[in-house]
Amino acid sequence: MFSIVIPLYNKEKFIRETVDSVLSQDFKDFEIIVINDGSTDDSVSKLKNISDSRLKIVHQVNQGVGAARNNGMSHANFEWIAFLDGDDIWASNHLSELKQIIATFPSSGMIATNYKSFYSDTDIKIEDKKLKTNIRSIDYFLEPIVWTSATAIRKDVFKNLGGFTDYKNGEDLEYWVRTALNYPTAVSDKITAYYRRNTGGITDSVILGKDYYRELKSLASISPSIELLVNKSKEDPAIFKNPSIKRYVNSRLLSGVITWVAKDNIKMAKQLARFSIPSCSKKYTVLLGIRAVPGPVIRKAAAYRKSKK
Repeated sequence: MFSIVIPLYNKEKFIRETVDSVLSQDFKDFEIIVINDGSTDDSVSKLKNISDSRLKIVHQVNQGVGAARNNGMSHANFEWIAFLDGDDIWASNHLSELKQIIATFPSSGMIATNYKSFYSDTDIKIEDKKLKTNIRSIDYFLEPIVWTSATAIRKDVFKNLGGFTDYKNGEDLEYWVRTALNYPTAVSDKITAYYRRNTGGITDSVILGKDYYRELKSLASISPSIELLVNKSKEDPAIFKNPSIKRYVNSRLLSGVITWVAKDNIKMAKQLARFSIPSCSKKYTVLLGIRAVPGPVIRKAAAYRKSKK
């Protein structure tokens, strides 16, 4: 039922635990497609003694995580494609929870469970599988809670929309937005996926969060996901009249503003704020304030807030 795509690049310390977490699933109808994206360490050798016919390793020259996932999806034999990065892990009920989401909302094109971050094996605590779950259909633009290693898509999404772009940052968010514009999304609030931090892996790598300054000349230059929406609006101007999409864009802008204020780059924060889309929301009000308030006042308010934490 599930084709599991794992892009692999220099994860020798983690890849075996990642694959073992898949092999330990209580739902057994799956295949594992590991795409070795030109690893230069011993990542692949860590998998050599696994004698399970469901595991397939495909090699490619290093092209990046988007290309690796696309290669994996092209090899998928099952109806649903689940994603897992080479340093993250699943609880044993992850696939069975995804299966339950599909059974509840069979028309969904994208599904996801909830997830939790951890820094090392000593601080991870797997959630109790017996805890009640809440499965629901969502408006992705109101709840952009999809995270790669907790997500699955129907294979026909890949066939119809293509794969991930070759953006260096934010290619995952762009794909979720592209999918959400075309297919229903359903989620479970049960935590079944675990994101390992501080490994040099793929994260929610938004252009807004980078620690360099550059001139932003248009809304499209903010991030790949927003660029996609801007391009779509040229075909359908009503997109930016959609309250959910307005909220999504303003939320992304506000996240960036908060990042830049924390880095004491008020000029960049104000640049982002000026692209906010008018709406009746607290986020838009805050963005308006950032645009209007003098830099020293913003800096003083940020320092005061930090001192109260």
